[in-house]
Amino acid sequence: MKKLLRAYIIALIFFILTIAINPFIGGRGINFNEIVIKGVLKERLIFFNIRLPRVLLGWIAGSNLALSGLILQALLRNPLASPFTLGVASGGALGATIALVSGVVFLFLGVSSLPIFSIIGSIVVIIFIYLFSLKRGSISTDTLILAGVTVNIFCGALIMLFQYLSDYTQIISIVRWLMGGLDIVNMRNLIPLGIISIASLIYLIIKSPSINLLTLGEEFAYSKGVNVNRLKKVLFFIASFLTGSVVALTGPIGFIGLIIPHLIRLIWGTDHRLTVVVSYLFGGIFLIWCDTLARTIIYPAELPVGVITSIIGGPIFITLLFLQFKKRRY
Repeated sequence: MKKLLRAYIIALIFFILTIAINPFIGGRGINFNEIVIKGVLKERLIFFNIRLPRVLLGWIAGSNLALSGLILQALLRNPLASPFTLGVASGGALGATIALVSGVVFLFLGVSSLPIFSIIGSIVVIIFIYLFSLKRGSISTDTLILAGVTVNIFCGALIMLFQYLSDYTQIISIVRWLMGGLDIVNMRNLIPLGIISIASLIYLIIKSPSINLLTLGEEFAYSKGVNVNRLKKVLFFIASFLTGSVVALTGPIGFIGLIIPHLIRLIWGTDHRLTVVVSYLFGGIFLIWCDTLARTIIYPAELPVGVITSIIGGPIFITLLFLQFKKRRY
């Protein structure tokens, strides 16, 4: 219990500091006095309309991706599983590509056509993979992986086809969106994403003992009274909707769902009572700092945050694999 509480406190301190500090960092310096005490209009607009929404989106998106990766690694009992394993992100990317190529533009309940098309693409993939992997009322994890890989390849091929048939402007729009970014957001779009995020976190905290048993084997979990079939279905849909909801707003952002769960397990162990909350917090921390680097490193221009997460995430993941291999040897 002391280890659990200590991990929570450390993660929460880093998370609060990240949320508090990052909105003030940028090419244009902003200080607390100008916003709160002096109430400078320009500074307040930059802070509340641009930087704070980006930081909040970075928190929710990074947390959701880390949580999705953690769930899938437990569900599939595969350390290489990530939010992109099931093809949901590819489905969302395909939906967004169709929206960009078709030129269809509309608003529905304040949400633009691009995220709506992306959500539809993700939902279609979720339904297809679920029905395809359903076997005698239970989800087959082997079929789930194979179906996800196949859908990934198929959606990727269709995206390349649309790019080939598009004009130059459309190609630039598609490529830029596929790199991922937190630059297009408003507070209203964050509300449903935040609700999904918090609700998923609460459910996973409650079910973390059952997830621990599931990772030891389905037969063992059955013997301990866990409703394995229902748990696997719920975990599948939570991971899918966490991924799909993020991709709809930010585009695909890689490596977070892969490296954060590995990093947390390497430091604090495999107990999901701990890893669920700590992965959630550090996923948000990681993406917020990556986005801050992306928008300041070549200011006044900015890099897509997906490029930064991949550049940083690749070496980190290789290092984690090396440390785990070295640890097992000794």
